[in-house]
Amino acid sequence: MRKVIVNEWMSLDGVVQAPGAADEDTTGGFEHGGWHLRYFDDMSRKWVVENLTGAGGFLFGRRTYEGFAGHWPNASEEEQVIAQPLNTAAEVRGVDDADRTAHVAETRRCCRATSSRPWPR
Repeated sequence: MRKVIVNEWMSLDGVVQAPGAADEDTTGGFEHGGWHLRYFDDMSRKWVVENLTGAGGFLFGRRTYEGFAGHWPNASEEEQVIAQPLNTAAEVRGVDDADRTAHVAETRRCCRATSSRPWPR
């Protein structure tokens, strides 16, 4: 059995929504997107890259999966150090929340991709 390790961007007051950009996720009228990028320095990038390259696969919620699938395959040259481990992962799963009773292990209820290109086209 494999371990699931949670790695989540969260502010001290519990915000996890839209850490990357102001318009990343405005669901529910959220107006504070991009809250962590001003603190993302070389040390942060190194930590992220080490965690991404050391992971055996990735498990995302549906919305994160869809956002990543829309961005990382077309990431800029500057972002390739982060994009490469995501784009070449052996396994990426996005949990389908249409059936909230589904177990993560049920692949029929998950988006699943394998090989060198995990994002669907």
